[in-house]
Amino acid sequence: MGMIKGCINENCIARQKKTHYKKTDEFCSKCGNKLSYVCADCFKQLPDDSQKYCITCAARRKDKKDATKNGAKKIGGGVLAVGGIVLSAGKIVVDVMRKK
Repeated sequence: MGMIKGCINENCIARQKKTHYKKTDEFCSKCGNKLSYVCADCFKQLPDDSQKYCITCAARRKDKKDATKNGAKKIGGGVLAVGGIVLSAGKIVVDVMRKK
């Protein structure tokens, strides 16, 4: 699922740069601390390797996804409304052309 290991030492350069390590790595190559599973966004330590994001980041990502979906629905509804107006106007133009 893409779980990420990272250094949790606040003073480590690998933590500051949010360096990702392989699952097989056990210790940080910069400071030597034991690596832990961390959130992919904020790099907070996770309790286990079952999740990729912490609760806060997962909620933020879900909210952003929902907002994007709602925006797409509004845009789609607007396109349908404009399309209906264009079709109505097109029918009027065709009727006018037939009368001439």
